[in-house]
Amino acid sequence: MFTGQCNKSRCDISDGGAQYNNYGVTTVGLGNVIDSLLNIKELVFEKRLITLKELNKARLSDFKKDDKLYTIISNMNKHYGHDDKLTIELANKITEAMADVAKNYKNKFGGTVKFGLSSPSYNKRGMNANGDLSGRKAREAFNTHISCSDVTYTELVGFASKLDYTEQRYNGNVIDFFISPIMISGNKEKFNLFLKGAIFMGFFQMQMNLMDSKTLIDAKKNPNRYPGLIVRVWGFSAYFNDLPEDYQNILINRAIMAESI
Repeated sequence: MFTGQCNKSRCDISDGGAQYNNYGVTTVGLGNVIDSLLNIKELVFEKRLITLKELNKARLSDFKKDDKLYTIISNMNKHYGHDDKLTIELANKITEAMADVAKNYKNKFGGTVKFGLSSPSYNKRGMNANGDLSGRKAREAFNTHISCSDVTYTELVGFASKLDYTEQRYNGNVIDFFISPIMISGNKEKFNLFLKGAIFMGFFQMQMNLMDSKTLIDAKKNPNRYPGLIVRVWGFSAYFNDLPEDYQNILINRAIMAESI
């Protein structure tokens, strides 16, 4: 009804009536892949603390007999989200390889596949995946969209502005912030300047939750007190009380980390 070419052709979008007939898919885990690869680079090839075979064996066992190694990995610096040349080049190289595969696919209407670097299923997919070498254990959530708890908001925007969104790479690439209300209350003008600067630098999509951990923790304990508490998820918002407990815990932990920045 709302697609012009479908009205002109009198053909439904599901039958190829639109001008563009591409399929869209979303992806999870790019941040974990980047961090894993750069951790391997440091541990195996630079510091030579362990072999790649030993590292993978520990990963497959979910580090059950390698507490010391897991502590080392989980305390290593995060890379994804840093405005760092090597990290950005690696991210773009990986997505370029993905784009090369996607653009060779053609659906029955002649369209191709467009993919994005974020998805609301980062939690669900993580629950069905082995651990990796980013510090994430088996069944834990993948990294949230384009985010990083170890960097400032300005650096994360700088990182996102240098990602390549051409060719097939534009089906949702969300910069995701958790911001403490205390930080905004005393810095409204600076925050406005930050948003204007981010737009000037360029990004694909941005969303944020402006909420403190105390509110979320209390809402989890006393849901009846917060029937209208809404949080941003991914391309849509939802009532906090309607979210699964594990997703609520992710939001609470992200709020706590944001308050420490």
